[in-house]
Amino acid sequence: MGNAQRALIIGNDKYPGASLRNCVNDANGLSQTVRRLGFDVQCRTNLNMNAMVSAANQFVESITRSAIVLFYFSGHGCQCNGVNYLMTTNADQPGESNIQNCALDAQTLIEVISKKRPKLLLFILDCCREYLLNRSNSASTSYGKSISLRSGPVPMRAAEIKTDYWNSASSVPTIIAFSCTERIQLQEITQIMVSMGHIHTT
Repeated sequence: MGNAQRALIIGNDKYPGASLRNCVNDANGLSQTVRRLGFDVQCRTNLNMNAMVSAANQFVESITRSAIVLFYFSGHGCQCNGVNYLMTTNADQPGESNIQNCALDAQTLIEVISKKRPKLLLFILDCCREYLLNRSNSASTSYGKSISLRSGPVPMRAAEIKTDYWNSASSVPTIIAFSCTERIQLQEITQIMVSMGHIHTT
């Protein structure tokens, strides 16, 4: 019997003063494709902070050891104090003082998923869009262009598991894909997973 395959797909369009147009459609379209690949899919759209935290927590709880895990986020992203964030729909005038109340820390999510010991984590971030962060009550500035580093798949490894959770410091194989000016090609990601022996196409 094959490994369990779990996917959480999020698309956020409705941002205060900075709405997007295609994130929800992209999330719905990807969900259909991933289901055909045999994934158990949770697709959520236009999530505020509470809903996004809840969706992430439920998803993490559903992950079993040695599962194939896919996380996809399409929406606004930003970087603050060296931390990469996924913006929720109640991100109204986000700044250094309130960023943790309106956005998810991407690296922390990777680490939490890694502690579930999946066989593979595929983490796709489609959020190459500039977002303004208020550094003070009187001024605002662009705090980096986004969490997108480059276009295309980037093979990486997740952060080491902390020893207070695991005796071993071995990391979980992770593929992190960033999309900027072009959409991520699912076929390309699928080919990587197939070549690594993690999924099989029919």
